[in-house]
Amino acid sequence: MNTTSIGKVGKRQRGSIMLVALVLLFVVTLLAMSGLQTASVQERMALNAQSSNLAFQSAETAVNSVLWKLQDGDVALIDEAREGDNGKGSVEVVAALNPGVQITVQVQHLGTIPVYGNSIGKDGEIKAQAFEIAGVVTIESTGASSSVTQGIAY
Repeated sequence: MNTTSIGKVGKRQRGSIMLVALVLLFVVTLLAMSGLQTASVQERMALNAQSSNLAFQSAETAVNSVLWKLQDGDVALIDEAREGDNGKGSVEVVAALNPGVQITVQVQHLGTIPVYGNSIGKDGEIKAQAFEIAGVVTIESTGASSSVTQGIAY
């Protein structure tokens, strides 16, 4: 029986287990780092989507606040826009609930338009004032911004 040949092979293979373990540890570390980077990118994407959605909803609310004022009979912005320089309109900055969020509402007078389909039966003889209400919101911390525009005849 030759036992010396088995002993020599075992001694030569002792260092290879350490090498295989280090390579596997390196691969697992790379996979973990890749997973962390993916999670970080997804978190930033979710924050940007949330900020964009908040900006859009805030701009829509700003425009609706002007429409609600008009519905309640407060026509100060409409009158100011109609009397402005060459119909350029007037700007009202609405106070934001959160610091770092700038909300701007602009009412612009577009001119007079004929009204058709009225109950008097004289199509085009009755005139209405056309206005454009624009709400712009900017969230400074993320850079998200959105604008909503609504046209009305008053």
